[in-house]
Amino acid sequence: MDIRLQRCLCLSILLALSASAAAVSLEEVVVTAQKREENLQDVPLSLSALSSDSIDKLGMSSFREWADYIPGVQMSYGLNSRRGGPAAVIRGVASQIRGGIGDNTANATTAFTLGEVPIFSVSPSLVDMQRIEVLKGPQGTLYGIAAMGGVVRYIPNYADTETLSGKLGAGTGMINQGGNVSDAHAMINIPLVEGVLGARIVGTYESNGGFIDHYFPTLSNADPLSFPDQAFDPRQQGTTTGSDSNGHFLKDANRTHTVGGRFSLTYTPMEELSLRAFTMWQRGTTDDAWQMDGNDPRDLTINRYVLQPQSSEFSLTSLEASYDLGFGSLSYIGGYYTNDLMETVDATRMALQYIRLNGDNFYPTAVTFPFITETEQWTHELRLQGENKPLFGTSLRFDYVIGAFYQNEIREGFFNIAAPDWNANRGPNTNAIVSPGGLIAGSTGSGDYENQAVFVDVTVHFTPHWSLGMGVRYFDQVKDIDGRGFGAGDGTNQIPYDDLVDPDFYPNGRSRGEPSRVKNDGFTPRTTLTYRIDDDRMMYLGLGEGERIAPTAPRTTIPIITPPECETLMRDLNLYDPFVNGTKSDNLRTYDLGLKSTWMDRRLLVNASVYHTEWSDLQQAVILNSVNRNCSQVIEANVGKAIIEGAELEMVYSPVEAISLNMTLSYVDARIDGSPIGVKDSVGDPLEDGDGLVGVPEWTGSVGAQYSFGLPELIGPDYLAYVRADWRYTGERINGFGDRRTLRARLPFNVAQSYSLTDVRLGAENELWDWQIYVSNVFDERAEFESLANYFQAGLREVAISQPRTVGVSVGRKF
Repeated sequence: MDIRLQRCLCLSILLALSASAAAVSLEEVVVTAQKREENLQDVPLSLSALSSDSIDKLGMSSFREWADYIPGVQMSYGLNSRRGGPAAVIRGVASQIRGGIGDNTANATTAFTLGEVPIFSVSPSLVDMQRIEVLKGPQGTLYGIAAMGGVVRYIPNYADTETLSGKLGAGTGMINQGGNVSDAHAMINIPLVEGVLGARIVGTYESNGGFIDHYFPTLSNADPLSFPDQAFDPRQQGTTTGSDSNGHFLKDANRTHTVGGRFSLTYTPMEELSLRAFTMWQRGTTDDAWQMDGNDPRDLTINRYVLQPQSSEFSLTSLEASYDLGFGSLSYIGGYYTNDLMETVDATRMALQYIRLNGDNFYPTAVTFPFITETEQWTHELRLQGENKPLFGTSLRFDYVIGAFYQNEIREGFFNIAAPDWNANRGPNTNAIVSPGGLIAGSTGSGDYENQAVFVDVTVHFTPHWSLGMGVRYFDQVKDIDGRGFGAGDGTNQIPYDDLVDPDFYPNGRSRGEPSRVKNDGFTPRTTLTYRIDDDRMMYLGLGEGERIAPTAPRTTIPIITPPECETLMRDLNLYDPFVNGTKSDNLRTYDLGLKSTWMDRRLLVNASVYHTEWSDLQQAVILNSVNRNCSQVIEANVGKAIIEGAELEMVYSPVEAISLNMTLSYVDARIDGSPIGVKDSVGDPLEDGDGLVGVPEWTGSVGAQYSFGLPELIGPDYLAYVRADWRYTGERINGFGDRRTLRARLPFNVAQSYSLTDVRLGAENELWDWQIYVSNVFDERAEFESLANYFQAGLREVAISQPRTVGVSVGRKF
């Protein structure tokens, strides 16, 4: 374990054990993880939650902030692409969504919900968020097929029918070596008919001035195919734009803007009936990618021929209705969700590799890879549930949930790599390079996923101490993928450029891909045995299973693989068979032993768990350019069985009302334990027992402390001031699978180094005002969230990096 982690953990434990003073109870957090309201400490699941107070006090605004405080959880953008949305690694179970045209929720190992509605992964604004819940381990009984590794639940505040309230807030700050940050938000809750009808409106805006400088190499002064292996001169400073020997640069290019709004209505016309309507919209834009080039000697720099803008826009509309029947509550939850994504990537080098140049002094224009997808999802859930009901007239009590679920998700999109000016720039050569429309490569397609399920979950309380819970979900799912690719690599393709955006245009040209259908049905069970020691302590033993539909089906026609060396590589790595004959579903089983407890008159909270997971027919997306930089293919394959074992600890201690200490710690050992003969790892060696899995840190942890105090002479007698410091640590992660030491030596581009980040905050609040001055990333660390070889620019190490030290202030006014 990192020595800094050891020291901070020891200090936290010593403080917790040595402090003593008047009793004060810890905050109780109410969750709905089991489809009913319960105290977090009463739920016999490995469940962590962040309350609205924690979100505000820690200044959280996205998954980059909150995930580090949940043991066993890391959030990223998957294979460094925003096209798949934020992906989660929960207890070593990593999602492998590539963000392809046909990818959808079925590809994920983690389910995401906004309120009660499942969604394709996004990062919603955390303003006016009631809490975040993270359920770990298979949750397929109540949350469906995408919950194989766990569930992330964003729970917003809904309209209150009783109280008129509101809040205005704003903040600003400065990024070291970068631009400014600012945000503003407003909320108003109006009881239109007191106790019967209420409305809540929320608006948010966030702006980040960026901190990564974009350098533009000039195509005319260097061979494009040798970039980026050439040496770079040191940076020449500039305010907005500048120049160096390679061209020019744009300072702070990765600027972002996010705007959004929410509206909810709550209607309770009678005591038994409750209706709730909710809608949310959010749009975020980024002027350039948030990755820097890790092999550039300059700090916070990216080198591309063009900017790489990105945008994401999503909306959710939901309706929830609940009626109390006496013996149980009948509920309906319906949702309609949309998500539009756009990502542009510099594809100049890859485009040139498509075209075999046969002339001198040919310096074409830069080429972009615009990737656009549109997702629509409809969900319906009907369930009957009750709690603490008598069991058939006996003295036993039981809780139950019975339900049916339907989901339909359609994702459509296209991409194209085109250079209409290349023929004109051919120079002394007379042969056409590309088609008249300039098409180099492109694709259109869609993914249509339908999921139907019925489920039942029952917990019987045999005594005040012993309970047994059992559940099962039957699912029937179908995924249709339809894609057509076009290429002009040999100069014979005559497809007009404009026809690429027409999803009905499939004739002529050199077509790659075909429609395919994957089906899967089965059962996912769960069992939980709970022993309640007393009112403050509980132990549980759980068994859960999850299953994921296969990502690919057998092909009826074999596509042309270019260049030919990539087919040879696929065969050498034993990936050609799954490429042609498809893959199969993988499944996961987890055994979980946990303790939830409070001590010292509920001033000390200790939650701990250990688990053992068996992952069969493990699905992995293998990126060929990690072995051969000329091969851009990504191959889906089943690579055998994995074993994941680990332990988690959460502690909160409040020795006196003025002091709060918190700590989390997680250990994960994720390894291959049985691989088919001949399967190769990410560097081409035989995959062996003990080899590691993608994106899993061995150790993670966090330590925080807050001290509250009054300053009546300075800020007023009714204000409570506080100062807090938070530190978090994440160990090394490797974007590949195989022997960790070998990968570290032979794939250094794919290694994200361990990191730690420290934040400090000084704030004050009363019933009307709250103020906060903060310094995030105090020591200006370059935390590597992700690292891998660039998919389009072979030879570049791309690193998703933490924001440099940021100093800011925020203020809020309640009414």
